[in-house]
Amino acid sequence: MADMHWFRWHHGTVTDPKFGLIAKKAGTSVAEVIAIWAYLLEAASASEERGHPGTPDFEAIDFALGVQEGSTQRVYGLMQDRALIDGDTGRLAAWERRQPKRERDDETSTDRKRRQREREGAGVTAAVPPSHTESISVTPCHAMSRHVPPSHTQRRGEEKR
Repeated sequence: MADMHWFRWHHGTVTDPKFGLIAKKAGTSVAEVIAIWAYLLEAASASEERGHPGTPDFEAIDFALGVQEGSTQRVYGLMQDRALIDGDTGRLAAWERRQPKRERDDETSTDRKRRQREREGAGVTAAVPPSHTESISVTPCHAMSRHVPPSHTQRRGEEKR
């Protein structure tokens, strides 16, 4: 299963006329077509090869969604006819375009935060005493909260000796 546990859903999907035409030709409701499409999107998102829902078990999908027997197979075939599903590979069309791996090039929040600080300019580390700036990697304002007092100072709850 892929590491990503989400997929993008675009505005206007439920009112897309393609789904209405498929529903009419399949003799089912638009709601059932949308449910089948959502099922396929979820399967495509969870598969090792993102974008490929695998070979559908039409009977199992019919049962899972509570649709009339044979509905999923009819809808699936019509989705292929409308180029929502590649007829040769079974991949959902335009998956990569609609489900980008990442919107940013970098993989870490540390790099993004560092670049933000560079854009904002000087003054970011002004709140932190100079002796603490060398060890700071991400959040300067939290440097003091990580400061551990020397062991000889009195701690809360300890009595003075």
